[in-house]
Amino acid sequence: MPPKSILVLGGGLSGLSATFHLARRFPATPITLLEKSNRLGGWVRSERVEVEHSGTRASVLLESGPRTLRPNGKSVLELINLLGLHDSVITVPKSAPAAKHRFLHIPGTHGLTPLPHSIPSVFTSPIRNVLLGGALGEPIRALRNRKLPLNQDYDDMSFDTFLTYHFGSTFARVLGSALAHGVYAADSRLLSSRAAFPSVWNMAGEDGRGSVAKYIFRDMFGLPKSEFVPMSAGAYELGDVGGMMKSASVFSLRDGLESLMGALEKDLGSMKNVELVRSKSVVGLVKDNVSGDFMIMDDTVGDVRSFSHVASTVPLAVLDKLLQSSRTLASTDRVAPPQLPHLMANPTSSVTVVNFIFPPTKALIHPEGFGYLVPRKDNLSDPHFSDYGALPLEDRLIGVVFDSCALSSQDKYLTDNQKKGAFTKLTLMLKGVSSSVPEEEDLLKLLSKHLLPREPIPKPILMRVNIHSNCIPIPGVGHVQRIAELQKSLEDEFWGGRFTVLGAGVGGVSVPDCVEQGRIVASRWSSQ
Repeated sequence: MPPKSILVLGGGLSGLSATFHLARRFPATPITLLEKSNRLGGWVRSERVEVEHSGTRASVLLESGPRTLRPNGKSVLELINLLGLHDSVITVPKSAPAAKHRFLHIPGTHGLTPLPHSIPSVFTSPIRNVLLGGALGEPIRALRNRKLPLNQDYDDMSFDTFLTYHFGSTFARVLGSALAHGVYAADSRLLSSRAAFPSVWNMAGEDGRGSVAKYIFRDMFGLPKSEFVPMSAGAYELGDVGGMMKSASVFSLRDGLESLMGALEKDLGSMKNVELVRSKSVVGLVKDNVSGDFMIMDDTVGDVRSFSHVASTVPLAVLDKLLQSSRTLASTDRVAPPQLPHLMANPTSSVTVVNFIFPPTKALIHPEGFGYLVPRKDNLSDPHFSDYGALPLEDRLIGVVFDSCALSSQDKYLTDNQKKGAFTKLTLMLKGVSSSVPEEEDLLKLLSKHLLPREPIPKPILMRVNIHSNCIPIPGVGHVQRIAELQKSLEDEFWGGRFTVLGAGVGGVSVPDCVEQGRIVASRWSSQ
């Protein structure tokens, strides 16, 4: 039997995706999406600005959230197909400089260190000793480390510990911490290997202690190996979008990833069974003793609505606060919700995003490539340190994206004199939030130290700063088990499997992960 009525809490990427898949699965069921802010889309934000310099005008796209996606995220490819966004897709070929050239800025050095993009380039890489020493010694380390105990409570280990076990401490600090910065803006010593990088964990077997090199060897020669199969909700409707991705390294949309949110919003707005409600906050949640429905109170005095099913996509800390405040609402005909476990278990990362647009220059401001990441400093001893906003800029910078190289086709030149040169667009990511906006001059000095341009970096035409507080959940060691316990508790008598929790803090922070969770809940409720 289909749900009688559905409420989706939160109008970010997870909420929109869940509403979309629920509406497709249950076209006769009334579905309400409730979002506390006046816009939908959450952290996905794209902005088009018009700039001019010496007679050259252009419409330039800025992203302050996610900007590129990998073509293996089938849940997103399905959305693109179902929403008819084929003509908006732009791809970066595997042969492009942005696909082949990526860099590190290793703290304590000047300039950038190129990462190898092929097996021969490993042997000429400035960090070949780290790479070769880690890779060649991995089978021996894996054999030795099988005797080392995992976290006994969770059968898990931190990403830093995992890489140290397999490839050595220098490899873990230089490469592992940079990757953790790029994905989670977090210290790799805090991240769960199983939850944060499940495909890497699975290369080493179910317990994470087998040989990664052995897995790669088997893959190279087509030998049987264990496979990581992510949870999904059946076959994907990809149409011809999959074929568009055959030679792509990454892809995006011509008007940015927020245009995907806009397409979802437009499609949902045209559905008769869907109601999109903005600028409303939920302040109470109880269960009706008679009907068994969930009763929702929003911040409108006296407004109470009932739903048979609820999908919460709000941050777990927000849900925890809602459940706590709802305890006082119990009465003879209303049951207050029990507290759910582990909602406050994981911290979050805050990020300051700075977009720059520079005028045309004779010499390139940055090398051709996707950008660079910054590993953890060698002397940063406390993985739980959180006051990054108080640190100098050099200690906060975790990465820079060379947007002009990776996604130049998103920008539109409005004059015929582009031959005078193209604008340079790049984005800086800083850990934490400071009490003051970063100074332009200080950021340019930092960029100059890292990029070592042949000519001084010019004054930017535009500098845009976006503050994203608590934007990325950090799945700590034991996350997989804690979420399993949370999901099990949602099957008890009060919740009855009709209240579900999803989103970046539950099933993964990537765009495909968030979309996939919406597919899964729609499939699960259809089988009840």
